[in-house]
Amino acid sequence: MTFPVVWLMPDVPRAHNDSRWRLTWAQSQIEDILTELGGEHTVGFDDVDGGAAVVIPGEYYVDAVDWIGNELDNLDWAVVFITSDERSAFPASKLNDHRLDRMRVWVQTPRPGRYHGDARFLPFGPPPSTRRLLGDLTEPGQGRALDWFFAGQVNHARRRHLVNMLPSTGGKLIITEGFLGGLDRAEYLATLAEAKVIPCPSGPSTPDSFRVWEAFEAGCVPVIDGLCPGYEQSGYWPLTLGSNPDCPVDTDWAPLPRQINRLVAEWPTPANRAGAWWSNFQRDLRRRIRMDLDAVAQRPVCRADDITVLVTTSPIPSHPDTAIIEETVASVRHWLPDAEILVLVDGVREEQAGRAADYAAYQERLLWLARHRWGRCTVIRHEHHQHQANMTRHALDRVDTPLILFMEHDTPLVTDEPMDWDAIKAPLLADELDVMRFHYEGAVPDAHYYLMLDHQAIDMGGCPVMRTRQWSQRPHLARTDLYVRLLDDHFPATCSTMIEDVAHAVVQKYPWRFHRLAVYAPSRRNIKRSLHLNGRGADPMYDMTVR
Repeated sequence: MTFPVVWLMPDVPRAHNDSRWRLTWAQSQIEDILTELGGEHTVGFDDVDGGAAVVIPGEYYVDAVDWIGNELDNLDWAVVFITSDERSAFPASKLNDHRLDRMRVWVQTPRPGRYHGDARFLPFGPPPSTRRLLGDLTEPGQGRALDWFFAGQVNHARRRHLVNMLPSTGGKLIITEGFLGGLDRAEYLATLAEAKVIPCPSGPSTPDSFRVWEAFEAGCVPVIDGLCPGYEQSGYWPLTLGSNPDCPVDTDWAPLPRQINRLVAEWPTPANRAGAWWSNFQRDLRRRIRMDLDAVAQRPVCRADDITVLVTTSPIPSHPDTAIIEETVASVRHWLPDAEILVLVDGVREEQAGRAADYAAYQERLLWLARHRWGRCTVIRHEHHQHQANMTRHALDRVDTPLILFMEHDTPLVTDEPMDWDAIKAPLLADELDVMRFHYEGAVPDAHYYLMLDHQAIDMGGCPVMRTRQWSQRPHLARTDLYVRLLDDHFPATCSTMIEDVAHAVVQKYPWRFHRLAVYAPSRRNIKRSLHLNGRGADPMYDMTVR
């Protein structure tokens, strides 16, 4: 499914180079999101029939609001994005004077008190090429040499105050004469990736700046400005983001030296908190925009997925090395290159406190891989130990797809045997099956045959399967509603357990039709479709709690 994206393109004089760059940079995040959702881009309204997403660089169309409103009146529906308007000069409320009822309005970098009603808000986001250039770094985020880094203009009082408060050692300061007047982009971003803390003073008209989002992308901790010279009100960040981000927000730069020292001393945990917040914020923003588009169109118009991949991870002896989970995710990407992945990161249980430092370093690298290597991957990080069942429960609240592919971090799929994913999905989407297991041995062991309803493959919806009453937490594709029901019915919110430890007994207690399980069996010769890398090694099994 696709939908039109209408871009209004002002004629910015070439002499106004700063304006041209700011216009392009401010729209980068919106363009990326709408493209991912299935948007097909066009300039102007001429060739649009039905409805569309409409991107308006507000600063350049302040006097054209009635013309825009009349153009919107010719559409059946619209989701409007007002960008590139740091002074909030575009009179967005006037769009509501027109007759288009099926409309949502999103405003970038809003001023507190300026917008009312049901307007949605969003920040600048990272400029174009940020993720690509950072992804080109071969060893990103390893052994960061700089405690802090600031490169930019010092063109108003808040920036002068910040520069005066920066520590005299441990960092790097580059004062530039104009926008984009310092290091070239690749060198600037590479230096960001070598720093821990990035002070982010406001721009002249908004507390927001591109530096904030570049810092998040580079795995740094931004220290964000809560005020700006353009107006006196505070509250920009809760208004725009829904809450303050998981990093410091300052209205006074005097504590900055102590703040930098604390963040460096606690590294990388503050960066992991900030990185996980950013990962989730980006996902939630895409999701809200998708829901608005589908809602005003009154039908699904965005590109839809069938499967969300859940990968659970927790401390193991090989950390901080990420090779095990990299192999697992690579196997997902081999078969499902575009599926969304949610990596569920557990907290550290008391018995494993000695692994906390290695696990924190592992998470730093994991967040980088999720941002710059894996594509469509969100890290859901838990500060405290939850265990597998509760992590999955929390993640399911955010799953919109009918199916989930569940994987532990050390259980990749095979990539050297065929897997027909259309056939695999078919009986689950047709509600003939709840769980399709991917077996970890070439044949069902004799000791497990009493748990099999079929001793040879049968056809179910065009897919060869062997029905079973054996639950396994090794990789499996499942109906999302089955998982919700299983966790609600058999896992108290206070439990701390692996899913298999409870589910194995549950599915044997009830007739097969209550939890319709099957093993994918495409070959009499070899049904093995998953591996086990034994990440736990010689570690003991710890006590589980179900109460």
